[in-house]
Amino acid sequence: MRKNREGKKKLRRITWINENGGKCIKCGSIENLEIDHIKPELKLIEIYALWEFNSNNKRYIDELKKCQILCRKCHRIKTSDEQRKPIIHGTQSGYNIHKCKCELCKNCERKRSRMKYLKKKEKYYVSSRS
Repeated sequence: MRKNREGKKKLRRITWINENGGKCIKCGSIENLEIDHIKPELKLIEIYALWEFNSNNKRYIDELKKCQILCRKCHRIKTSDEQRKPIIHGTQSGYNIHKCKCELCKNCERKRSRMKYLKKKEKYYVSSRS
């Protein structure tokens, strides 16, 4: 009985993927496809739980309208981007992590580099006088 239910869930998933293009919407891959909520904040049902519903169930249909097909790699990148903290300009993370090159972030990096240089210079003079 359990095998039959698992088979039906797998068939619903494969059918939905095939009916909705059958490839990653970002890169076009047909390997390792996953279902992704376009806007995670609108998610009412986890993807794994969706396949429990009959395919003409209103909740099933409504939830899948909020989804897209991504390959595993594109899905990981999207999820990582969503979970990343927003950029705060004029900070080290803005320049180094987010690779922002706006004036605020560049100035912050210049100040950091200058302070590092001065500390190094100060250590040199202190140690050479002793």
